[in-house]
Amino acid sequence: MNLPFGSLCRAVGICLTILLFHACTSSAQRGTSGSIEGTITDVQRGAVSGAKLSAVNSDIGLKFESASDENGFFHFPVVPPGTYVVTAEKSGFSSYAVRVSVAVGSTIDLPIQLNVGTQAASVTVTAEVPIVELTRSSVQSSVGELAVSDLPTLGRNFINFTLLTPGVTTDVRGGDISF
Repeated sequence: MNLPFGSLCRAVGICLTILLFHACTSSAQRGTSGSIEGTITDVQRGAVSGAKLSAVNSDIGLKFESASDENGFFHFPVVPPGTYVVTAEKSGFSSYAVRVSVAVGSTIDLPIQLNVGTQAASVTVTAEVPIVELTRSSVQSSVGELAVSDLPTLGRNFINFTLLTPGVTTDVRGGDISF
């Protein structure tokens, strides 16, 4: 196959443009952030898979979450610079927390070793005030000045404004108001 010289130059130019664009975008991503990666092992240096990890920067309110793979490897690929608390948790192991500082363009290698946890049980009892008051059955409502002046009422009787309160009705036989 014999390509004309112009087509060959155009193809090489397109390839170089794509390579240059890819290099610029990947370096731009590395230029504004860092990353955290590592492996999680147990005391006998065996890989711990399925561990839940989080990296929290409380200064700027960021939280990243990840999990370790079958080889114990974890990776937070794009992490803005700052100080993070990295925690690792897995059922049957005690939790692990460490503070790391991420700089622009850096990759923090963080090996984590989880110790076998002890079984502990905890009970938390909380008491809250109920939203509904159970000892009284009263109803309360306020009618503002704007409602009094703008709402239509029969004969401008202020007693009729009590009908705006939920649960208040009039007796159709005698016209009395009942609560």
